[in-house]
Amino acid sequence: MAQTQVYEGTPEQLVEQLSKLPNTRKYKMTITPEDRETIRTRPHMITFGMFPQLLAITEDDFKNTEWRCEAIES
Repeated sequence: MAQTQVYEGTPEQLVEQLSKLPNTRKYKMTITPEDRETIRTRPHMITFGMFPQLLAITEDDFKNTEWRCEAIES
């Protein structure tokens, strides 16, 4: 079975990539255009200070909630 390859880019970039594929096989193309609004509102990585309500948590609070691989009693 052939390995799936994914190409992303502008139509010009895709034509360049697709022209490199051998002509001996048939290929299937799925078009999923990106919405410009989605591009502008991509989620960011979590950063320090992003959740100010958690600033009051102490080191002891973290230690008390830490899982220690202990068996849970039913």
